[in-house]
Amino acid sequence: MRIFPANPLFQGIDSGSLPALLDCLGARTERFERNSVVFAAGASAPELGLVLSGAVRVERPDFWGRRTILGRAEAGETFGESFSLGLSGGSGPAPVSAVAAQDSEILLLNYNKVMLSCTSACSFHTRLIRNVLALLARKNMGLLHQIDLLTRPGTREKVLAYLSDRAEQGGKTAPDGRGVVVEIPFNREELADFLVVDRSALSRELGKLRDEGLIRFERNRFELLRGAAEAL
Repeated sequence: MRIFPANPLFQGIDSGSLPALLDCLGARTERFERNSVVFAAGASAPELGLVLSGAVRVERPDFWGRRTILGRAEAGETFGESFSLGLSGGSGPAPVSAVAAQDSEILLLNYNKVMLSCTSACSFHTRLIRNVLALLARKNMGLLHQIDLLTRPGTREKVLAYLSDRAEQGGKTAPDGRGVVVEIPFNREELADFLVVDRSALSRELGKLRDEGLIRFERNRFELLRGAAEAL
């Protein structure tokens, strides 16, 4: 429960009101093992999730079972807002799945109860709706960044643009001062699905970028070196 007051979803809501708020929303907490489905594409009941521990991937499967990763929510982050808003009122099935990327504990909220004031007219409900709309605006900005990323012409350009974005968001200067260090939330397979590129092509391009002295990497830790900006 300590994660709630500091979370943007509950910003401006007194911590003493949270138990009543969660009861009003019919909130429930569930645990999910790694790779288990939180909600599946085609689900009709919209829910908003807050990751208490672990992490969740939001992904879209196609007809052949291939996936595109649309995002990832870490502990303290929410997921499902945009899709739940479009589905509130029962307008259709969910177009995406949410899958536990690690063993996770998640707070699930019924989106219809979140966005519609209850009969008790709880004083904190209006503030909660404002917070959800602010989260939606933030997520939409992130989607614009992703659209820009996916319109890059090749695997090389996508990799460098993605690492550049990560560096701008929270990169740290490398110990030797030659570049910026970032840690990404994806393994190689997940990164390929996020960038919508072939995994083998991604591995080849990472090797080329390393050999050209533009990046260094070990597992999910990348170092974007000074010459990489000219390669974008």
